Amino acid sequence: MKVQVERVLYDSPDTGFHICKAAVLEATQEDMIPKPLLGSLETLTIKGYFPVNKIVNLLVKGSWEKSKYGYALVVNEFKEIIPPTKDGIIAYLSATVYGIKESMAKKIVGQFGLQTLEVFENSPEQLLTVKGIGRQRLQKIIDSYKDSRSIQEIVSYLAPLGVTANKCAKIAKAFGGEAMNVLLNEPFRLCEIEGFGFLIVDQIARKTTFSLTSVMCCRRRQRKDIFAIGSLSAFAMRICF
Repeated sequence: MKVQVERVLYDSPDTGFHICKAAVLEATQEDMIPKPLLGSLETLTIKGYFPVNKIVNLLVKGSWEKSKYGYALVVNEFKEIIPPTKDGIIAYLSATVYGIKESMAKKIVGQFGLQTLEVFENSPEQLLTVKGIGRQRLQKIIDSYKDSRSIQEIVSYLAPLGVTANKCAKIAKAFGGEAMNVLLNEPFRLCEIEGFGFLIVDQIARKTTFSLTSVMCCRRRQRKDIFAIGSLSAFAMRICF
């Protein structure tokens, strides 16, 4: 389902959890819309862990929840859709990237046009050619941009494994813009996050090119358990302290 956030009903800055009223732009049979809403679904309530930005639209998937307030879509997966226009990119950058105000966003887009986001993704050092951006400012811009994109990349990567948006938000909060690097190269660091046990982390690790031939330990915060992965198998030994 394609939606656009219109109003924030509840916001938790600490966890990234939101409840919003959103306009429905597109819906299909795959969205499994409840019968009472069929034919009249112009707006709906969405709740979960997703970026709130009125500049972009969201493609959302999830499950329906009914309460005394009516139906709400609990978002499990999402994808940001940035308007593919110069004005849309200017608005997106100035609204989401720390250190880029509208005037700077216009300079950047004026130089790189519709390839601006590609520059941010693949060759951000090119931004040094924009007047007013030095190396120190560039690093802050890169870090902020990575943080803003991190949660979407995590959800896209882990949703097929059944990892909830809630857990994805925890990963993004714990590792920031380095979250995808951790997932791809050091997945067992997820054990540092409360609520991530060996089984789910091992499943995530198997999705990557991470080698199970090296011995690694996963310490859970709330329980003093150590899980060791042997070089020839994924057998886990539990050592109780």
